[in-house]
Amino acid sequence: VLDVSLSMGAGTSGITALQRAQSLARGTLAGLGAGDVANVILAGGAPRALRPRPTDSFEELAEGLGAARPTYGRCDVGAALLAAAGQLA
Repeated sequence: VLDVSLSMGAGTSGITALQRAQSLARGTLAGLGAGDVANVILAGGAPRALRPRPTDSFEELAEGLGAARPTYGRCDVGAALLAAAGQLA
């Protein structure tokens, strides 16, 4: 779950909170191996999964992470967690 709310555009030393979160998420994806699957939920006003279901295409997910930008909506944490749980069903 990646927070893409407007506040994630704030930062210090020229690095935004979103950039830091993207880097951490890419590291998580890089640590996955054969047989693993993942997805990324962009948590803004309305959560959105990068893929319809979990995938082993980690490079594609990393590209989607890199394209994520802050939105004007508030992060709906509850809805984002429900979307993530739905990916596990």
